[in-house]
Amino acid sequence: MDKEIEKLFKDVKVVDNDEAKKIYFITTGNIGEYMEHSEDEKLSNDALISRALLNYNLVDDEPKVEKKIMLLNNVFISLNDVPLDYEKYPFDLYIVSKHRLIEFYISLKDENNIEEETANLIEFYEEHKDNITGILRACYCNTLMQYADFNYQQNDIKTMFNTLHYALNTIENQNDVDSLCVKSRIYYNLATLYDQMHDTENAITCLNNTIYILNTLDDDDECKQYYVPSAMYELSRIYYDNKKYEDSLKSIIDCMNTCKKFGLETTLPLYGKAFCQYHKFSNNEQVRDNIIDVGTELAEFLEKYPKEKPLIADTKNNVYTILALTYLNKKDKEKSNYYFDKIIDNAQYLSDKTKTESI
Repeated sequence: MDKEIEKLFKDVKVVDNDEAKKIYFITTGNIGEYMEHSEDEKLSNDALISRALLNYNLVDDEPKVEKKIMLLNNVFISLNDVPLDYEKYPFDLYIVSKHRLIEFYISLKDENNIEEETANLIEFYEEHKDNITGILRACYCNTLMQYADFNYQQNDIKTMFNTLHYALNTIENQNDVDSLCVKSRIYYNLATLYDQMHDTENAITCLNNTIYILNTLDDDDECKQYYVPSAMYELSRIYYDNKKYEDSLKSIIDCMNTCKKFGLETTLPLYGKAFCQYHKFSNNEQVRDNIIDVGTELAEFLEKYPKEKPLIADTKNNVYTILALTYLNKKDKEKSNYYFDKIIDNAQYLSDKTKTESI
């Protein structure tokens, strides 16, 4: 999603006319002087848009978040002087700039500006929604999701819940790829909230909606590769917690098969979690017979990855533990001890690493 947004302006050039030519050579070092100078001139709408684009295009080259925010605010200083009914009004520039501005304020946890800018964005969208469709509407809803997540971090569940539902209603009838991805993520996040509220039925519905929507996309879509198996895992967990074991087992098998389909290189941590969930059904004869084969294959795959990665280290530990206990139950001491040694080796590495980092 963000990569697509970036493409919108990556190759944008300022308007090529005499009035705007002088701003080609502005940098973050002299932008302030340029802005003060140009404020004294009466610029055409095209030149104002050029000035806004210039500020936007300087954002990525500026390392400091505060300067990035200044540049984005400069975008709106220019756009505020462009009539909204101007035929070339850059609604795309407005939406994407506001998206990034709120993103930076969230990184600073600047609650007042987050609230103010989000309110301004919602007001702007509601007044001009006919001009904000496709990827721009997806970008708008993506911003709302960021705002919802911020409220979740602030433990404001009600605002998060209302924001997600508003975003869902906003994008419900959009069926381009970007909108479908955002829509599926909204459902996924709503499922998390419903699950926390012990509303199992709605949680399951939202997760199934996530899977259904993403299954309309190509298999190489990154959003699909992450959220489809993740939703399947969550379904299995919720079913298990509600003692619907048959549904839970089916969902976790679907999750593991989907992880393998998309490639363990990208789904490895989730596949490891899914294997642990799968092990909960070891009283099932078919699962019990399959645990060693699946676990051994996964353990061998994990050996390709360095211990330095925390998620990999945790996954290794879980897989080794399951295999060690499974072989112990089968009274195969040699293989059981082999995996117990692996656990000890892994734990020793993590312990030494922790000591080194604390020195």
